[in-house]
Amino acid sequence: MLRRLLILIGIIGVALGVASSAQAHANLYHSNPVANAVLEVSPPEIRLWFTESLEADFSSFSLRDRDGIVIETPPSQLDSSDSQQLFMRPDRLPDGLYTVSWRVVSAADGHQTRGSFVFTIGEPIVGIGATTSHNEPIPTDSATIRWLNLISLALLIGSVGFWLFVWQPVFGDSQPAVENRMRKLIWVGWWLVGWTSLLLLLLQIAQATGHAIFSPIHQTVLDQVVTQTRFGRLWLARNGLWVLVGVILLLAKHDRRFYWNALVLGGVVLLTQSLFSHASAAQKQTEAVAADWLHLWVSTLWVGGLVQFINVVGPVRRESNGTDQLGKLVGYFSNMARVTVMGLIITGTYAAWLQVGSLDGFLDTQYGQALLVKLLLLLPLLGIAGINLILTQRGLQQGQKIWAGRLQGLIGFEITLACGILIAVGVMTAIAPARGVIELRDAQVAVSSEPPPDQIVETQIADGLSIQLDIRPGYVGQNTFTVLLTNLSGKPIEDASLIRLRFENQSENLGQSELRPTHRGDGAYTIVGSNLSTPGAWQIRLSVQRPDEFDTVVDFNPQVSLPPAPLPPPPLPDDSTPLPYQSVASLLTGLIALGFGGLVIGQNRRQWRRGEGLVAGGLIMVGAILLVSGAIGSAGIAEPSTKAAAFNPAPSAPVRMIFTSSATYPYLLTADGVILRPIESDAAEPEWQTVPLDTPVNDLYVDPKGVLWAATDKGLRVNRDGNWETVDDVPSQVLEMTHGYLFSMGMGEIMRGPDHWMLLDVPLPDQPTGDLVMMGNHTHILQNGDQLFQTPDLGLGWKPINAPAPVKLTWLDEDGNLIAVTEQGVYRWNYADGTWSEPLPLPENQSIDVIRQFNGRFYVVAGGKFYGRASGVWQVVELPDATNAYFYGLGMQYPGTLWVLDSSGAALWSSTDAETWTKIEVIQLAP
Repeated sequence: MLRRLLILIGIIGVALGVASSAQAHANLYHSNPVANAVLEVSPPEIRLWFTESLEADFSSFSLRDRDGIVIETPPSQLDSSDSQQLFMRPDRLPDGLYTVSWRVVSAADGHQTRGSFVFTIGEPIVGIGATTSHNEPIPTDSATIRWLNLISLALLIGSVGFWLFVWQPVFGDSQPAVENRMRKLIWVGWWLVGWTSLLLLLLQIAQATGHAIFSPIHQTVLDQVVTQTRFGRLWLARNGLWVLVGVILLLAKHDRRFYWNALVLGGVVLLTQSLFSHASAAQKQTEAVAADWLHLWVSTLWVGGLVQFINVVGPVRRESNGTDQLGKLVGYFSNMARVTVMGLIITGTYAAWLQVGSLDGFLDTQYGQALLVKLLLLLPLLGIAGINLILTQRGLQQGQKIWAGRLQGLIGFEITLACGILIAVGVMTAIAPARGVIELRDAQVAVSSEPPPDQIVETQIADGLSIQLDIRPGYVGQNTFTVLLTNLSGKPIEDASLIRLRFENQSENLGQSELRPTHRGDGAYTIVGSNLSTPGAWQIRLSVQRPDEFDTVVDFNPQVSLPPAPLPPPPLPDDSTPLPYQSVASLLTGLIALGFGGLVIGQNRRQWRRGEGLVAGGLIMVGAILLVSGAIGSAGIAEPSTKAAAFNPAPSAPVRMIFTSSATYPYLLTADGVILRPIESDAAEPEWQTVPLDTPVNDLYVDPKGVLWAATDKGLRVNRDGNWETVDDVPSQVLEMTHGYLFSMGMGEIMRGPDHWMLLDVPLPDQPTGDLVMMGNHTHILQNGDQLFQTPDLGLGWKPINAPAPVKLTWLDEDGNLIAVTEQGVYRWNYADGTWSEPLPLPENQSIDVIRQFNGRFYVVAGGKFYGRASGVWQVVELPDATNAYFYGLGMQYPGTLWVLDSSGAALWSSTDAETWTKIEVIQLAP
């Protein structure tokens, strides 16, 4: 018996150890183009980002025109380097309105999500944004199948548990007739588990394909779901275990000890359930799945045990003269139920914190409301369990036969409430958890892609009528037109047989268009249309026809403007940032589980094979997992920020790398502004020699001929033949070579050369200048202070760019788009449509010092650590022989080498693939 339980614990431990985390449901959090974007040219690529990994075979999007017709394009595909991204590279699209319609299936929990958004090429739109329902209608077919699955598991595992933990200690093998009755119920549960497995497969195929659950299934789709998805692999494991349980149940007919094997394998079947649940999509997956598994196990023991209990109450009453044995059954079951209830409360509270997390999530989401129903049903169920524990058991032990009849009624009521609870759980497992719904809802409320309304309301009095025209939102594009008709005393006019709105632009000859609102009650007539197609003055002639009345005609003359530019999309849900009080929740739950489990084990140390002892063992195991996890993360309890302490490099330590085609290794700048030139010799590694200059150097540029240009506080210096010359005395901080021009930038002034030096104006003269980068369209972006400015003519004129946050530094991605680093995160500015992306989170909340994109991935130096971003998560890049390193610099050398600089140990690492790294010690020679 002990060996079987150790095997079960080992299987669970291995499964939890190899699990990976995600977020619950794959929701769209960003797109390029963004919703409502107005593009001047056709986008070369359409890319969608989701909050968790996707199943490649069942995740896609299509492109539709204004009429809803699907456009023939290359198929969308999953990004091979990031399974959270879908992209498509369509051919050149003509001007017009386009709808991106997506449908994806999560690789974590198998749920399908879908939605759409629009963008326009050439003409602005309004009033249409991204559509993704976060409180979607409850899928009754999914909830029903999941409920049946829970019922079947409870019947199988709980019935076996009742036999082992309640029936055997009281009757042993003395009641073969009743045992046959119990055996039949166990087989009913076994068959139901098989049937619900089939229904779960049909449900997953329906969610993956978007078809009805009982629609015909193509063999290719069946093969893909079963063999190529995470669900399919777990489904095959579950069914293999189900067959094995069936064989063991056959053997148990002759040797009841096999029921222990059946119980252990049943626990593993429950693990396959937890590994494809909301818990498997949690951030801390190991402890979430462990808690979910224990919650499932104690639930099945309790609910299935109740069904088996009522199955035997009648025969036991008939075959027993007294009530003593029935009282013992109540005693054993109540003792087990007492511990299972505590297990439910402990793991259920943790799950509620994990999946709900707030009062809004509890009250204002379907998931939270289903949880509320579950709790409301649980309260009377606990009350009845208390009655059986205290009153019923006592009455039966005292020989009061009336309690035998009451027992059967109480158990029946318990089963009814338990079935209601499982219905609520079925609903909860079929929809998105509350925490994710609230986070996405808040993000989209905080940063909405819809423009604020600019409602137009005008009123005219004519022919004894008050006629009010309401236009919402009041911008160019789609609007809702509402005509409110009343008489002069305010009584609604309900009998208008025809209302006509005729539109005519007063500035351009666009012809006329017409709408005919329909009656909605209370004198209101409404219709939706896009007749206000350009900005400027419009005339809307409104005519009202009424029975037995002359037509009434009035003119409205609204001024219509373009909608504001779309705002940035919601921020990226950062799955690397711990949930609030995560460590506290894990520590408290772990301590309570360990304490209660240990208490029960201590009370039953001589009878540990009883049900309460095994449940207590599960509590101890899960409590230990939670406690260890909470202890590991406890360093972040007091201060969520993990910002590193300030690093002050030694004066002679290298802090900057400067690359040139005239040298294999980079030039270096030290903290005190000394230039170090790489010297290659016959030695295995290069050496660096000081280049003397009488003033500290702020920045350095080395041209292909080896000429050195140095930015200093005393102006720009140049070294052509070993001698320094002064180019100008304008203080310089940054040097940038682009388009054949060298820009020397300082506080309030920019010099452009080198052939003919020109002094350029700075947008913000009282702010320092930073990076100057060239975009993919060959315009340039200047960082001036914490703001950005664009120039199409190499600095002769500047146009401000509204960044979403103060900018710390900039760089370019591999597509020529701007990368702006802020204290809120890393933004991408698309030069084609002028829109900002979501902010990538800062790695471990560290301020970024340098950023580069290499081989499709971002790499940064932040807080002395070197990070790379893969699959939507920042990860520390481990470099060989880098103990105690404090990384300070990062750079790329053409055509494809990534370099990292450690200032504390004066060393460099280089790599051509970001996988294999070569370390080079920085050895400085005397001048």
